[in-house]
Amino acid sequence: MLSRVAYNLYWIGRYVARAEDTSRVVQVADQLSLGHGRGEPDAVTEAAEWSPLLNALSDREAYDERHDRVTAGAAAHFLLLDPENPNSVLSCVAAARENARTVREAINRELWECLNQLHHHLRRVRRLDESGSGADAGLVCDAVRQATLTFAGLADGTFSRGEPHHHLTLGTLLERADKTSRLLDTKYFFLFREPDQVNGPEDLVQWAAVLRSVSALEMYRRRHGPITPRRVVEFLLYDADFPRSLAFCVNDASRYFGKLQSLSPDRGRRAGNLLGGLCRELRAEHAEAMRNEGVHAYLDRFQGTLNEIDEAVRVGYYFPEEANAGASVELSTQTQSQG
Repeated sequence: MLSRVAYNLYWIGRYVARAEDTSRVVQVADQLSLGHGRGEPDAVTEAAEWSPLLNALSDREAYDERHDRVTAGAAAHFLLLDPENPNSVLSCVAAARENARTVREAINRELWECLNQLHHHLRRVRRLDESGSGADAGLVCDAVRQATLTFAGLADGTFSRGEPHHHLTLGTLLERADKTSRLLDTKYFFLFREPDQVNGPEDLVQWAAVLRSVSALEMYRRRHGPITPRRVVEFLLYDADFPRSLAFCVNDASRYFGKLQSLSPDRGRRAGNLLGGLCRELRAEHAEAMRNEGVHAYLDRFQGTLNEIDEAVRVGYYFPEEANAGASVELSTQTQSQG
């Protein structure tokens, strides 16, 4: 298939996954804010709750350029509906829809209609509630989550398992791995800033929020029961059965990449080697080595490897001429877009 078509499909997968994951973490942050039961929002508390989320999504710098302080209402709008934020849910859905429009011949009608309907729904939502109460934010997040899950179900149930499906799914899995690692990295650093508070009530509420951000709370409790920081970290890194853990995403990405390699054996060897290396690292028996390295150091290295994989896939499959030209692109996985 044409490299342009494959590239657009890959980015449809990434953009849809990015929109879904952003809406998930915004909804959890909004619910935590409402759970305090206070009347007028406290500015310090709001900033403490929403700043880690902006950091996790690598959007803090862009947010600070446009806002004097962090508030729940401004942060939620920036992450969900700000058309000038390239990583907002609105921008990601618009980009996914535009890609789908240009490759209509490669996807089916159901996938196109799902993205088109979500795009028009978000365009009709002008702003979130200015009071910062978050009622509208919750509705927006619900709509995005339902639509993106529908999209995933349609891709699984109505899309032939050929090369277009492999590119779409590869993009989805790499984006999910990136989001889970960034959320875990930022929350881990934030929650352990006060060592004397570790395992306190507030701390455990925050760790539960980390699990809820990736819809993992129930699955974690079935596997491990009580919440402990160490088990949460290892569950989100090494559980090979949970679809949003790093191990699951990387193993599945390697499997789909292998299908692409079987069609073009001479392309993408570097990406395949990098994915294989991550698969070997993300086995439960290597948990002790990760702890010795340090969670933050490991996740930082993991994100760097994902950047390399994205670039290797891009050059190996979508723009092979750049490999001969020695092209180099500076990447930051969260802020990068299709450009």
